[in-house]
Amino acid sequence: MKIHLLVMAIALLVLTASSDAVTLISPPVQNDGNTVSCTVFNVSTDPVEVTVTLFDGSGHPVVTNTGPIFPGVSSDFVAGFSNDTFYCKFTFSGKRSSIRGYIRLFVNGNSVLVEEAR
Repeated sequence: MKIHLLVMAIALLVLTASSDAVTLISPPVQNDGNTVSCTVFNVSTDPVEVTVTLFDGSGHPVVTNTGPIFPGVSSDFVAGFSNDTFYCKFTFSGKRSSIRGYIRLFVNGNSVLVEEAR
């Protein structure tokens, strides 16, 4: 009976852990008046609701967007244009391996730097 209860308790912990919110943070990127964007890519087989926030160098949120990302789809959620340091925060429920988040720097419309969020 004790083993049965232990197995049930472990199963409950595993199920609870898999539904907890996952947060990924990108490294900071210095922007000199070009464009910085937060890009999210769903590598899972299910849609994932993702909240993406772009922060300035002082840690203040600049803009936040939430929306579904469908399997195999990437989306640029937010962008910053001022001279500042920026970083992205990606929050979602599910497995950490479901989503890839990136901060990207564009110069003259070309992506010149991509850093993965962890």
